[in-house]
Amino acid sequence: MKTVFDEYNENKDAIANVLHEVEQEKMQLDIEVGTTINCQGVIVDVTYGDKHSVFPPQELLKDRIFTHNHPTGRCFSRQDIKSAVLDGLLECRVSTPQGTYFSLKRKSDAAVSLSFINDAWNATGSDALSNRIMELIKSGEIFPTDLTWDVRARIENDMMIAFLREHASEYGFIYSEGGI
Repeated sequence: MKTVFDEYNENKDAIANVLHEVEQEKMQLDIEVGTTINCQGVIVDVTYGDKHSVFPPQELLKDRIFTHNHPTGRCFSRQDIKSAVLDGLLECRVSTPQGTYFSLKRKSDAAVSLSFINDAWNATGSDALSNRIMELIKSGEIFPTDLTWDVRARIENDMMIAFLREHASEYGFIYSEGGI
């Protein structure tokens, strides 16, 4: 019996082409737009959000690819991690105005770890962020006067990327990033 992974692999070139086209089109948008793609590389839904969020129909997400842009240029949010796990996405992607994509793809049909949600939250949440900021101040890499919203967001983004690079596979996902 064919799995979604078999189907994905059979159509990976078509899927890659659709992802490239969709992510290129969204690079300069100032709102989040999500696109749900099936394992044949067919777009099944486009959902428009606002500057910081998009909420596609959950019933369309299981075993599908969901790509959305982050106009702020950041990688995955904690909500994105939650959606990847709870909605059963085959792959969750984020694209940025800088032309970068971030991907979390399920490794197999095996259950993914629900602790991924809490662990990602703990690794990048307010306590971890405050501790990281204090480390950067103590090391002289930043000064307290540097702490704008954008600097805090960049530090949190860097923390999320580091967490995913190091730990995504422990939770049943393959993390990757690259150019659109």
